[in-house]
Amino acid sequence: PRLGRYLSRLQISKSPEEQDWQIIDTLIQVHGSGLLPNRDFLSLLEGEVLPSWAELIHSWLSSKDYHLLSVAEFYAAWKFKLFMPPADRKMVSFDRKVKSWTLVRQDPMICRHFYAGLRMIDAAARSDTDALEDLTPPGREESNYHSALARRTKEDRLREEAEMRAKVAAEQSSLGDHTGAFSSHRGGGTASFRDVVEDFARQNDIEFTPRMGANSTRDGKQVFLFGSIPVYIDNNVVFAMRGSAWQPTSLEDLVLAAS
Repeated sequence: PRLGRYLSRLQISKSPEEQDWQIIDTLIQVHGSGLLPNRDFLSLLEGEVLPSWAELIHSWLSSKDYHLLSVAEFYAAWKFKLFMPPADRKMVSFDRKVKSWTLVRQDPMICRHFYAGLRMIDAAARSDTDALEDLTPPGREESNYHSALARRTKEDRLREEAEMRAKVAAEQSSLGDHTGAFSSHRGGGTASFRDVVEDFARQNDIEFTPRMGANSTRDGKQVFLFGSIPVYIDNNVVFAMRGSAWQPTSLEDLVLAAS
């Protein structure tokens, strides 16, 4: 976005009093107003602002021409700017309160940057040049909005998939009792997972029928229509067609999607 190009040209001053904070204030305002998604907001900070900030701290401490107190004040000014809301709270609407700052404080990657900066200051205070060298920030070509956004998007997708697998596993466990009751209802016969899914659909007034004609199977397994949603069952897991991909899904989510 345009904010990314603008932020990439941000000049970071060693003096907090001389720093132009307008672009940072604008970024927080845009996010606080709801016009910038959380993922993009954090990616802009991580990819376009903090690499330059970390590079300045490292080069400053490596130059030997510094006052440790000045570097510490620089560090503190940026941390308070990004982690703490303004006292008057005029920059964001009251109903959103301090959402932007809370998000920053809770983000592991943002906190990692500040922790690295703190370790640089500590290394300089101990005159440990090797430790300071080890903390050299990555080159700017490796850190930008697009790379940060791509990594965050992948992490969010993997987290969502893990949460869905956990939800499906928990649902399978809870359906064990349902299967037992269903078996008794059928006169003691063993109910298959398909029977359980079919009964769950019936209880929610949703049709569950085999799909006929083209695309009636998936990897040799029968495709069913849970309402209008194509699904198939593999190892007691229901996979539903979401967009153009098959994804594991819980029966509760399936009911919500089919209703």
